Amino acid sequence: MREAAQGVEAMFLRQLLSAARAGSLAGEDDIFGSSSQDTFTEMRDARFAEIAAQSGAIGLSQMLAKSLAKEGS
Repeated sequence: MREAAQGVEAMFLRQLLSAARAGSLAGEDDIFGSSSQDTFTEMRDARFAEIAAQSGAIGLSQMLAKSLAKEGS
């Protein structure tokens, strides 16, 4: 259950980062081409989200796992 909760937290963080970047980086010049920069940014954000979820830095996965444990008992 803990791993599933961490996966949900990581997915949430990826979406949050993607939404935040959509407005702030739109239209900026990219020396590598927008496609390669977009791919790199997505990969970096995904890895950051995984690390944050696994470390418990945000705490969403712990709250989710705790809530699911209550529902299951």
